[in-house]
Order: sequence, then structure tokens, then C-alpha cells
Amino acid sequence: MKKLPHVSALKVLLNSKRILKNPLPFHYENFEKLGDTFRISILGEGKVLFSRDADFVKQVLLKKHRYNS
Repeated sequence: MKKLPHVSALKVLLNSKRILKNPLPFHYENFEKLGDTFRISILGEGKVLFSRDADFVKQVLLKKHRYNS
């Protein structure tokens, strides 16, 4: 997971008003910039993984369902 492209907690914080209003454009921009799978750091909450890669999602759901940092 550490090798995945990521969005910093600072970028999330700077865009928080926009994200709360409508998160989809923010995430779409990140998919376009970072690719089909990336992680977002959230202050006090850890990391969130985003993916629109069906094979990756299937792998996670079927085989890697335990959290490993």
C-alpha cells in the first residue's frame, strides 16, 4: 500500500469545503492524475484506499480482506 500514489492530508484539508459539498469532482481529478488506484491520508483517521480497477477490487474483496498497513 505504501507504493500506491497518494493524496496528502494537507491537500484533503485544503479542499475539505469542496469535498463536503460534492466529493466526486475531487476524486475524479485524483483518478485522472494518479491512476485507477490511490490512497488518501486523512488527519486523525489514517488512510483510505480508492480504486476503480475491477480486478484490484476483486482481489482485495476475495483474497486480501484483512487490513495490512
